Amino acid sequence: DHGSIVGLAAAGNSALGDADGTRDVHGDGVYVAVNGQYRPTIPLTENEWSRFRIVNAGVAHFVLLHVDNQDRCSMHLLAMDGVYMHDGKHKIVLDVVLPPGARADVAIKCNAVGDYVLASGAGGDADRQAAFDANLGNHYLYDGVVAHLKAVAPDDTMPATNPYKVFADGDGGPLRRGDAVVGGGGSEQLPATLPPLPAFMADLRTATPDHADFIINYNSATMSINGQRFDGLGGDGGGTPLATIAKNTVNEWRLRSPTDSRQHPHHHHAYHFQVVGTSRDGGFGADPLNAWSIEQGMWRDTVPVSNDVQWTVRVRTSRFAGAIVAHCHNVVHGDLGMMGFVNVTGADDDVASYGGNDEALSAAQRADQCSLLNWGPTNLNIVPRAGADAPSGGGGGGTGTG
Repeated sequence: DHGSIVGLAAAGNSALGDADGTRDVHGDGVYVAVNGQYRPTIPLTENEWSRFRIVNAGVAHFVLLHVDNQDRCSMHLLAMDGVYMHDGKHKIVLDVVLPPGARADVAIKCNAVGDYVLASGAGGDADRQAAFDANLGNHYLYDGVVAHLKAVAPDDTMPATNPYKVFADGDGGPLRRGDAVVGGGGSEQLPATLPPLPAFMADLRTATPDHADFIINYNSATMSINGQRFDGLGGDGGGTPLATIAKNTVNEWRLRSPTDSRQHPHHHHAYHFQVVGTSRDGGFGADPLNAWSIEQGMWRDTVPVSNDVQWTVRVRTSRFAGAIVAHCHNVVHGDLGMMGFVNVTGADDDVASYGGNDEALSAAQRADQCSLLNWGPTNLNIVPRAGADAPSGGGGGGTGTG
């Protein structure tokens, strides 16, 4: 535990750009602060699952998250961008891609007492490096330690846990990334089925869109969306909407950046969108979770876009009206004008009359949901920062365009 970044700065010994693993390929000093700490140590209990809610709160750097010793540690993906997996099944993953602004809920278990590393980047794994280079190589990536994990033995007051076992897929073969886990083999401590999604997130893949011709096109040369730089949010603030759509409609959007090889993390407010298609050769491929940690049918609000891949997504404007902000979550790009809004006509619903997720759940399902939601998550706020010295507060992030 190296203490808080504020403490390091005050002590005058915070030249992290010269420390091991904190300078990127461009020569910029880059490190990660986790809840305000540099490479903190997080305790785990041997053979027990710990849930982490993780946000990449950096300015420009992607995070390719993994645990270093995958022979002894397993990681399950529960949710992305705050929404549980659409098919109700948590997935075993080797790594998770987090563009700036993206979030992930993961469960991690290590089967032996010892020290492990939660890291970002290839981590010396040739297959991971090859996949990254092929799909996400031309943008800023934090490559280094995020946090240390220390697995300790349970004390005598803790209940016994199931012994760790290696999962097999349905055919009895070795575990593959994206395999669904529905119980057995040491997974009993995880719910077999994740809570169902609320009614307003009904599957849109077979729906007929009310509007299917909207394109969001990012361009770094002009720092614009659809050739338009941000000029206000409408109403008293002025501004020109990227599009005007009606409330209570299904809208199909194409997210693209045909001229830019570097990724733009597309993000928009108020509504999640469902990913229904991709331009990538081979589509989503045999692995349900592709190289971007994106699965067809998944609900997201932040996805990477470049000339190498575009996404087709569907949005149901079910509850909120007015200006819905859309922008590149590389904050430098947003500040330079790569931001806009979609105008949703109509009036907001009365939120006080809305029953929330409970409208979709039985009593038994609500009990399961509470057991999962209240299952001691550790919130990790990952903030990649740039510069040779640790800042005394605020800001930070990658440099350059991307």
